[in-house]
Amino acid sequence: QLFKKTDAKDKYVPSNFEATEQITAAYLQLDQNIGNNIVLFAGLRIENTSTDYKANELIYNEADKDNPYKISPTQGTNNYLNILPQINIKYSFTDNDIIRAAFTNSIARPNYYDLAPYRNIIVADNILMEGNSNLKPTKSTNIDLMADYYFESIGVLSGGIFYKMLSDYFYTNIIKNYKDPKTGTTFDYYYRPDNGAKAKLFGYEFSLQRQLDFLPGFLKGFGVYANYTFTTSEAEGLYIPGRENEKVTLPGTAGTMINASLSYEMYGLTLRLSLNYTSDYIYQLGESEFFDLYYDKQTFLDLNGSYEIIKGLNFYLDINNITNQPLRIYQGKGHPERTVQAEFYNIRINTGLKYNL
Repeated sequence: QLFKKTDAKDKYVPSNFEATEQITAAYLQLDQNIGNNIVLFAGLRIENTSTDYKANELIYNEADKDNPYKISPTQGTNNYLNILPQINIKYSFTDNDIIRAAFTNSIARPNYYDLAPYRNIIVADNILMEGNSNLKPTKSTNIDLMADYYFESIGVLSGGIFYKMLSDYFYTNIIKNYKDPKTGTTFDYYYRPDNGAKAKLFGYEFSLQRQLDFLPGFLKGFGVYANYTFTTSEAEGLYIPGRENEKVTLPGTAGTMINASLSYEMYGLTLRLSLNYTSDYIYQLGESEFFDLYYDKQTFLDLNGSYEIIKGLNFYLDINNITNQPLRIYQGKGHPERTVQAEFYNIRINTGLKYNL
């Protein structure tokens, strides 16, 4: 009774939508052994995607006390055809040494919400945000080369390089002083998901997984796992006014990723200490480089374990986010001190007994 209830339509109406998507696909595949050491996989996949949307336009004018919300339905469609050839070759020097090479084509579809034809007008801020039913999927032509060495016991050592050529990558377009063709209104800011022209990525990766069962006594229960990935990228063809000729790092692409774990499994005890590191990366382009937003680097440390007390009865313990790693967003390349957003989640501990019947 102490609170006044209001229906805050601006908080949910723009994100409410209906989508119907149909994907029709066909593929042809060839598996061919060439001699005793080479295996060829070749194929062609054709996909046709058709999507229909229903969404809403919301005009929110808080100054109009009698009718602050004006809502009207919107519709949109999205149709596209993709032809995706690929070739994979595996060459085995021995049973333990393998080289793989691949030429593939793939797509990444837009998020449903980005495709929904919503329109969100905030009168007080003079801002227009809308979806884009004409978004195209990101198309990628990929070249990969990978070498694997399998240990006689449990374990593998691998390394490889990759190169990707992308077209129609995703980003959020931001335009100042935008004149809306539907209403004729000039908005201070306009936000819409859009396709950039093209981008390219190059990187390499290394991975090691090894059970240390060659060690004496209780030490043979230890195992290690680690992988390292480095990626460099360049994107161009932005449609943000003033940045049309600018080359930027592909949004959402971290330069360095590291995963590592130390495990132990013996005498009914199972333990794993895991570390995950991701370097900072741009996630939203602004009206200029000064306004670009970045996810800050993150390092997570987790511990998982269990112990079999008697047959079928286990004590388990999970400790996540031991370092209380914050989620931080900062503004401007090379300026992590410009904090825009920071969220802390603290350590999470889950423990108990589990009995398997």
